[in-house]
Amino acid sequence: MAAGKRPRVKVQIKDVDKGYKDLMQRVENAKSATLSIGIMAGEGTKTHTGSPGLTVLEIATFHEFGMGVPERSFIRGWFYAFKDQAQKYISTMMQSVIAGKRTKAQALQLLGVRFVGECQKYLITAPFVPLAPATIRRKGSSIPLVDTGQLKSSITFRIDT
Repeated sequence: MAAGKRPRVKVQIKDVDKGYKDLMQRVENAKSATLSIGIMAGEGTKTHTGSPGLTVLEIATFHEFGMGVPERSFIRGWFYAFKDQAQKYISTMMQSVIAGKRTKAQALQLLGVRFVGECQKYLITAPFVPLAPATIRRKGSSIPLVDTGQLKSSITFRIDT
């Protein structure tokens, strides 16, 4: 070999993906989904059994926003009361999707079921404005928002991806 010349060395680089691309795909797939909790169109358009001529959505709106009755916000109230706990559940579910333990659809389904149950529980237990004595006599109960149970059972969820 001539003086001052270095020997040529052939270098091979092998790129081994140990799951990074799959991880990034799961992160990307976990984005952009909407989970809605409340009275959806299907249930909301049904006639409320305790109030002929009114739909479930109309009854819900009257109480949620205090339209002609004292405001008893069972959806917004639930959200504000449950917000911190909900964020923890969402974070846990997102981590499980990114780790590949469940799909985004499975996580959203679990969150939807959980949040509907929590909202329904809030509807029954929240410290709402008490009912008027005449309303209590008519209903036979002092629990606001629960007469036939239709409003509570109409709370559902929808996933939009």
